[in-house]
Amino acid sequence: VDEACANVVRHAFPGGAGRIRLAAEVAGGQAAVRVADDGVGFDPSAPLPAPGPFAVTGRGLRIMRALMTSVELESPTPSGGTRVVMRRTLPR
Repeated sequence: VDEACANVVRHAFPGGAGRIRLAAEVAGGQAAVRVADDGVGFDPSAPLPAPGPFAVTGRGLRIMRALMTSVELESPTPSGGTRVVMRRTLPR
């Protein structure tokens, strides 16, 4: 969640202020978190550049994908901005 929110802060609103929406739920043995904004969006199909060994940014999506069971990206959404839905299957 921290990585998704940090991406919004860093990338979604180059001109200033904007809105971020956060929703979470646990049901059916799964935790789901949605982070959405109305910012500039990005092309999720574009290849991610590999961060250098000393980079302090550029790892957010990789971290999300490594830690979650699934990560869905929609950008731009029909109303503009980006939506990330992260799901994690919970242990029994």
